[in-house]
Amino acid sequence: MQAIDNIRVAASMHDIGKIGVPNDLLQHSDTLTHPRPSRPAFPEEEALDMMGEGRGKQLDPVIFDVFIESLPVFRRITERVANEAA
Repeated sequence: MQAIDNIRVAASMHDIGKIGVPNDLLQHSDTLTHPRPSRPAFPEEEALDMMGEGRGKQLDPVIFDVFIESLPVFRRITERVANEAA
């Protein structure tokens, strides 16, 4: 039953991401936190600092702030899913 709840949460987050989060924020995060052929992935804190430098420039400041405020929720979900998969 927990797996079904996880899928429901993930599906909602996916849908919200598709309609509510600008691509520039999603792409910025993905680009920094995943390895590329030319460099390794940046640690999360470093990536967030780099994204913060774009707040109000490349990234909408309101959306960025909500993204940052939501990180604890995303982390809890990620941890819960990882624990259940183990």
